[in-house]
Amino acid sequence: MPLLRLDTASLHYGTQVLLDEVDLTITRGDRLGLLGRNGTGKTTLL
Repeated sequence: MPLLRLDTASLHYGTQVLLDEVDLTITRGDRLGLLGRNGTGKTTLL
């Protein structure tokens, strides 16, 4: 059973496309990485 599942998800920030029809499934035990510069909101997202 997935913890998180996205089917054809799209995300825009203003006119900028961040995700375009993305499929994603995260299940228990999966390892994920979140990369970005300091001060860009990684911790806030979590």
